[in-house]
Amino acid sequence: MERKCYKCGEVKDISEFRVVKEQKNGKVYTIYKRCLDCERKYNHEYYLKYIKKKKEAEREERNKNITMVQARQLMEMVAPLAKGCAFTNLEFMQIANICNKCIDRVEGE
Repeated sequence: MERKCYKCGEVKDISEFRVVKEQKNGKVYTIYKRCLDCERKYNHEYYLKYIKKKKEAEREERNKNITMVQARQLMEMVAPLAKGCAFTNLEFMQIANICNKCIDRVEGE
């Protein structure tokens, strides 16, 4: 049995089309209009157009780093708090260590 793909227009064997059973007894089938090759191409184009762009945007959002200026401003904001006894000396040193690592990472980029 053969069928014509509506996308590429080629006449192909029915085995080259995706078949989905509609009922549990297996009597009624839905045979896709696109052949497997055209279906793969369509799915890949859809992925590139929508899903990949969305994933890249989410990845960029997650990977946004603070700039050097922001890191230094943060360091300057934390230092007076430690001097005003808002932090213990140990807490301030831990925060400063983290901030210095951020600054080093930003400078390395």
